[in-house]
Amino acid sequence: MNTWTVTKRILTNNILLLAALLLIGGASVFSLRQIETLAASRLRDDTIPGITYAAQISLAAIRSHVRVLMAGLATAEATRTASIEQAEKLDAEAMESLKPYEAAITSEEDRRNVGKLRASRDAPIAVRAEYLKLATAGQAEAANDLLEAKLEPAYATYRTQIVTLLDFNKAAATAAANEIVGKSGRATVVTLVVASAGLLLSIGVAWLVIRGINQSLQRVARVLEDSSSQVAAAAGQVSSSSQTLAEGASEQAASLEETTSSLEEMASMTKRNAEGASTAKQISSETRTAAEAGNSAMTEMRGAMEAIKTSSNDISKIIKTIDEIAFQTNILA
Repeated sequence: MNTWTVTKRILTNNILLLAALLLIGGASVFSLRQIETLAASRLRDDTIPGITYAAQISLAAIRSHVRVLMAGLATAEATRTASIEQAEKLDAEAMESLKPYEAAITSEEDRRNVGKLRASRDAPIAVRAEYLKLATAGQAEAANDLLEAKLEPAYATYRTQIVTLLDFNKAAATAAANEIVGKSGRATVVTLVVASAGLLLSIGVAWLVIRGINQSLQRVARVLEDSSSQVAAAAGQVSSSSQTLAEGASEQAASLEETTSSLEEMASMTKRNAEGASTAKQISSETRTAAEAGNSAMTEMRGAMEAIKTSSNDISKIIKTIDEIAFQTNILA
């Protein structure tokens, strides 16, 4: 990590913070989803409707039984008939409330309780018809005996099954609520643990990043200090070299002036040499012409000398002839 750039370190810290936030959010969402599922499946869709419908069934059953008792005690036929009709209507309402209750059942135990409720309902209905028949016939004592011996126990059994439904749903609602509370507590603990771990991790990474940045800045400061020292020394050397260079430039300027003067003299001499070369060329041309003329004269002189030699030979011959003639003359003399 010491070789990482500042940008990479800060980016890493931000990524870890984001990862911690995402982890916290994910853990919270997961826990909330569990709580939501539990609340929906156990409370909203099962126990709360079960309690509501069981309470409606219980209320309808109580009111129906009261109407039956009122019908048995009634002295007027119209009152008895109205009470019986109301009792039957309430029984029908209880059975209507039982249908959505059964639709919301998710437990086999709850389903068995409903079966027992339906079975326990048939007995009081049958006894109730016999009881009302006796009461309508004016047999009050027999009706009261039947009420105490059969109708009340049958109704108590039916009522007990209704209470069983209520108790089952209350217990299920309590268990679901306790489970939701437990999950909420665990979700809170998990969230706090994850948040604390993320916070500690972020603090640790931030400390490492700050430490690394400080070390990098210190290294940069040392490098800059060393570089400034080197730059100062180099500046001194450059200043000295500049002065030396200036002196050398002055000397070179003087030498350049001398060189320029020498070049001018050389140019003048070159010009004079060129003029001398031109004169020499002209003289050479004239010398060549003279040499050619001398060569022609030499040729002519050679011809003349040949002629003279020939003449000399002829003269020698003549002189020899004369000498011979003279010799002969002398001899003759």
